[in-house]
Amino acid sequence: MLFRKSIRATMLVVGLVAMAGDVASAELLMWTDQYGCSGPLAMCGAVRTLDLSLGGSPTTNYYNATEMTNGVVAEPYSGDLYWIESGSVRRMVYRTAATLASGSAQSLAIDSAGGKLYWHIFFGVRRANLDGSGLQDIVTGLPGGNIVALHLPSAKVYWDVTNTSPRRIDRANLDGTGVQNVMTLASPNDIAGIATDPVGNKLYWSSYSLGKIVSANLDGTSPVDVITSILPGPIAVDGTAGKIYWINDRTEIRRANLNGTSPETVVPGLNMASNLSLSPSQPPQSGDFNCDGQVNGLDIAPFVLLLIP
Repeated sequence: MLFRKSIRATMLVVGLVAMAGDVASAELLMWTDQYGCSGPLAMCGAVRTLDLSLGGSPTTNYYNATEMTNGVVAEPYSGDLYWIESGSVRRMVYRTAATLASGSAQSLAIDSAGGKLYWHIFFGVRRANLDGSGLQDIVTGLPGGNIVALHLPSAKVYWDVTNTSPRRIDRANLDGTGVQNVMTLASPNDIAGIATDPVGNKLYWSSYSLGKIVSANLDGTSPVDVITSILPGPIAVDGTAGKIYWINDRTEIRRANLNGTSPETVVPGLNMASNLSLSPSQPPQSGDFNCDGQVNGLDIAPFVLLLIP
């Protein structure tokens, strides 16, 4: 409930001040971490959050799982949280967790405006409606992979391809058509993270083995090393605030300006962090003042409450 309320309150403020087409700065940082336990694999997972708008408030251990967790995103209109637990896609609604899809899910990406959730299943990419219905395999026949990212202004989905040489990043339209290769990386070097900047229209990727984060045009051209001499894992970009976040050596979350300057530690002392994301990624619809994803008569409620003594 607290998570949902914080998102809705944040989105209400954004809705009152943002112009149409603006991209809101991220307010919530989310990640998954693992720790030893008595579970089936002797490892359990947790979903954790940090309210960035409070300037570094204590982290909230939002959900403890009995199995390993990976991939976490939030739906900013409703405040619903999605994550992967032992390969299954799960959703939290008012503190009630439910499984939306079983299988070998690896990472998540969300299109709130389009009402779709995307995930990598190692051998392909799937998507479904936010309630888990309408499941589609949009990319199939991959030799391997585990990362998925979206660039919604250009309506593209990006993913990594592993278990092949060279390793690469591909992209396609959101329905999986028009597949294109955008980047290749000689084996055995890895691709640890993929993110896009919807404001600056850039692609970012990280490599743990090469110790760096690279930016490029959305088609992969003109790559530039922006941060080096690090041990990066998954990454996330806040284009409005001009920041890039990354998990460093699984034990901390760091951030820097998009050009790599002013690096700092945001969350220290993690055990085995595996994924991270930022929310909200976009403001609510124009007129959606109660942030429920719809524009209707309920949106006058905030003003009614202000007028009634």
